[in-house]
Amino acid sequence: MRATALSLGLAIMLFTATAFAGVFSTSSVAPTPLPASGVIDGTYPAGNAETTYYFSANLKAGKLAAQVLYRGAPDASKLLELELLGPSGQSIDNFYIKSFGQNYEGVRIFNIDNSGTHLIKLKLKGPETASFKVNLGGSAFAARPIAAPGGAFSTSFIEPAALPASGLIEGRIPEGNGVLTNYYFAVPLRGGELLTQIATSGSGAGSNMIELAVIKPDGRELAAYYKKSFERNQEATRTFKIDNSGQYLVRLTVQGAETTSFKAEIGGSAVAATN
Repeated sequence: MRATALSLGLAIMLFTATAFAGVFSTSSVAPTPLPASGVIDGTYPAGNAETTYYFSANLKAGKLAAQVLYRGAPDASKLLELELLGPSGQSIDNFYIKSFGQNYEGVRIFNIDNSGTHLIKLKLKGPETASFKVNLGGSAFAARPIAAPGGAFSTSFIEPAALPASGLIEGRIPEGNGVLTNYYFAVPLRGGELLTQIATSGSGAGSNMIELAVIKPDGRELAAYYKKSFERNQEATRTFKIDNSGQYLVRLTVQGAETTSFKAEIGGSAVAATN
């Protein structure tokens, strides 16, 4: 296969880039300006109170990609919702993540039809020991230049890694303690069947999990499957039906012991056009 980046013009810094953290505005009349990096991070408000923050962003017609995540306070419920409001104050779209896990994340792509100042509305509720991060970019966000994906692995939905030409992804789980790690790979697909196989190999001393999801060009999940067990070796396969051509993402999620290796193989008639 010939790997490629998302053709939506997604361009923004990786999650390891310098972020914006500080006191955020709770006023839609006087919102906090979105930093040029497109990255917002901080901790949850004190007292486990539901809080809404507002950010202003100068956007142009195009695609705005969003990746949101939280981390910390395992076994406590955490909510993070992002809503995009247009220049007239109308709601364009929204999405949220909510769980009791150590960490979790969600992604979405917004269609921006008209240039102008938009509002980004963040709603949070959870323990103050938890942290959150929002990463924004894309062709609608003129503050960032277009950048090609880099590195063998990327945890950024907005700047994914290129899927290897062989369709083979191999590595080791980077963090233990129940942490979920998500990797994103860009791949052009056409109508057909996408064949996949996932596997892990470990000591058998603890539970290991691997999940593969296919994300459509609009940032929404097409379908996903996973395998989780205490077995030393585990594997699973699934065929995805691809109806329309376009730039897709494969998200690979792993969780378990740091000594565990993982593997995913991707092929089929849906990627034949890239050979």
